Amino acid sequence: MLRRCQRTNVQYVASKDYSIAIVKCVVMNGSPIGECIPVAGMRLPMRWYEWPLLAYFMIHFFPPVRGPWGTACLVLGAIGVLWECRRDGCRPVTDLNQPVVWCLALLGALFAASLIQVPPELLAESWKRFSSDFLKGCGFGLIIFLYLRDETRARRVLMAGVFACAMIVGHLLWDSVRDFRANGQLPFQRDHLFWSMFFFPFALVVYLSSARLRWVALASAAGIFAAAVIFGFRGAIMTLMLMMLAFAMLGGLWRLLGLGVGLAAAGLAALSFWFPDRAGYAISKLQQFDSSNRVTGHWKPAWEMATDSPWQGHGYGHIVWQHHYRVQLDSHPAWTPSFVEGLGLTTTSPHSIFFETLFAAGWPGVIAYLSLMALVMVALLPIIWRSRHSLRTSPWLLLALAVLVAAIGNYAIFYQFESPNWRTLPIAVAIVAACHHALSGRARAD
Repeated sequence: MLRRCQRTNVQYVASKDYSIAIVKCVVMNGSPIGECIPVAGMRLPMRWYEWPLLAYFMIHFFPPVRGPWGTACLVLGAIGVLWECRRDGCRPVTDLNQPVVWCLALLGALFAASLIQVPPELLAESWKRFSSDFLKGCGFGLIIFLYLRDETRARRVLMAGVFACAMIVGHLLWDSVRDFRANGQLPFQRDHLFWSMFFFPFALVVYLSSARLRWVALASAAGIFAAAVIFGFRGAIMTLMLMMLAFAMLGGLWRLLGLGVGLAAAGLAALSFWFPDRAGYAISKLQQFDSSNRVTGHWKPAWEMATDSPWQGHGYGHIVWQHHYRVQLDSHPAWTPSFVEGLGLTTTSPHSIFFETLFAAGWPGVIAYLSLMALVMVALLPIIWRSRHSLRTSPWLLLALAVLVAAIGNYAIFYQFESPNWRTLPIAVAIVAACHHALSGRARAD
């Protein structure tokens, strides 16, 4: 399919693999002569549906955006991408024929099959959580896979990731200033770290590759790291440091580690000066070596309840876990539940993606999850490592680096100690599949 822009003499050509190439032709007397030559640095114009699509990517795991806005962005973006597929042609189905996609489908099928084990009175709520988290993520993952057809769009997804970081950090600052003006105390707010952990590597990549947004990316990444230190979030600090280490090894930016340590020290010094009580709490948490009741309060119960149904699991959702936990609590004196005055029992989940998957879908689910993490690394790590010296020249390589560090950092490290966000996993896998298809196709062409 050809479309010509008379003013700039640019044609958009849908190639056989449905990626978009931009070419410029020499024209004489209204007819092109010679060969069409790729023009480096030229970009496709932004279409109307890309705005809501990328907006949903930014807010898909950001609860402060309430009401119908998220769903409206998702619907508008999906309509636009599907209309583009109808008009210009769609990716062939074989593009999705990748081991990482099949493994994600297997994990989803095991979660769906586990609903058979859910008590009848909890089935509706369990299905609601599964459909709104995992299935909704799969739907948007398919749309984002269809959307990622060229380097320009890969760059735009990177930009959306760093703007998501900036938005979340800005919201955290707004909440902190508002609460401080109201009661003179900094809020104890860890939720923003959960919302921003996936986008942190996007900020690192944009810091590496974009001169225009370099300082926005640096401020966003520094804000996330500072929040982890201020709130004494050990799991987040460890994950962020490991992400920076992986990024330094693959991206060759070792000064990031020194920058992270320097920011942490500066943040603690400033905190000690203005808020000594909060600084004392943060330092005590960083010196803490116990599991914060994870072992006997969460992991041991999840393991023992999972042994009752090791191959089928008990069903998807924290509400199912809470039901079994409350039923069996009195018969297991070794369990150490957490109680908060006014809230009652606060042990509401296994606080680990391994134990949550084991409880929900049994050992087949755990095998599928571990295989998925391995396949994500196999799909992208060798390509990134071979091309690490030319990393900054390719938006596909930069997006691959961001999503690889984000997927492994979150789903293999951070969520071993926290409750996982299942909605983002299919989106990450879709971006992995798109990057692998583009980069492996380029390698074959070379």
